[in-house]
Formats: sequence, C-alpha cells, structure tokens
Amino acid sequence: DEAWAKVVSVIHGIGNLALSTSNYNSSDSNSLPTLHVETYRKCGLVKTSEQVSKWDNPENFVDNIIERTKEIKQFISEYVLNKNDIWK
Repeated sequence: DEAWAKVVSVIHGIGNLALSTSNYNSSDSNSLPTLHVETYRKCGLVKTSEQVSKWDNPENFVDNIIERTKEIKQFISEYVLNKNDIWK
C-alpha cells in the first residue's frame, strides 16, 4: 500500500541504520523498532535507544527515519567533519 511504499523509500537510508552485533540483530528480527531498544542499549548505542524508543507508530516511521537522518548528519558535521582536519 501507499504507506509501506513511503517506508520502503527511506528504509535503507542512514536514519534507519543501527549498528548491532549479528547475534542481537538475528534475535531481534524484523519487529517494531521499539522492541529493539534494549539491544541498542546493550551495544552502547544510547542515542539510538533514546530515539527509537519513541518509534511505536508505523504511520510515523518515515518521519522518524527522516528526523533521525538529520540528527546523524548534524552530528557528523559538528563532531567529525568540523573537529578533525583530516576530514576537511
């Protein structure tokens, strides 16, 4: 349907990514993002767990992913690109 097509259009973007061990990723499967919060916490992904803890309504997933993408890009810009001459 139309709602799922919108999700698919952003699902492989940076805002939908979270690093997790293969064991955790496998056991979490493709469930709701809010169900992965503990996995992110165990992996030390504090900001990700905070963000995803609010992802409980699939109708908002596209906006959630887009917002998280902006936050990730902002972090990279502030703390990686602008703080290290190697990346300039």
